[in-house]
Amino acid sequence: MVVRPELTHVQLLDAREVAALLSISVPTLWRCVKDERVPQPVRFGPRLVRWRLRDLERFVGVERPRGASPRQAVERAAERR
Repeated sequence: MVVRPELTHVQLLDAREVAALLSISVPTLWRCVKDERVPQPVRFGPRLVRWRLRDLERFVGVERPRGASPRQAVERAAERR
């Protein structure tokens, strides 16, 4: 098996971890995915879905003003659409 070096450092999070990171519930996370208000997950199969940590960090870092919570970042991103 050949391991590509660029893939060895990718951290993947499941829906519960992403929801906790953004301070939202899992059902709210899935609504945000449907409405394209958060980064789209990587789908490995119909039941195996993960998010790249770097995508979420970029999303929260870019969208979140100083002092705002991750939840507020999601709400503000939704208002802009």
